[in-house]
Amino acid sequence: MTPGQNLSLSAKLLHEGSGYAVARADIRCDGKLACNAEITFRLVEFPNAEFRANMGRWQRSSSSPMGALAHG
Repeated sequence: MTPGQNLSLSAKLLHEGSGYAVARADIRCDGKLACNAEITFRLVEFPNAEFRANMGRWQRSSSSPMGALAHG
């Protein structure tokens, strides 16, 4: 890969529940697999209302999907 090349990303949520989630993602360059990852992460509540509100403001100003805040 070199600067300026277009990359395509695909991601899939494999599991969500029991307090954790698993996602898998692939990045391709010119149709060839450049890297991939499977990530396991723990789901937790927001620590307080102020933090949740700040994350909501950030989400609305970015292209992040709102579903990311649905669990807190």
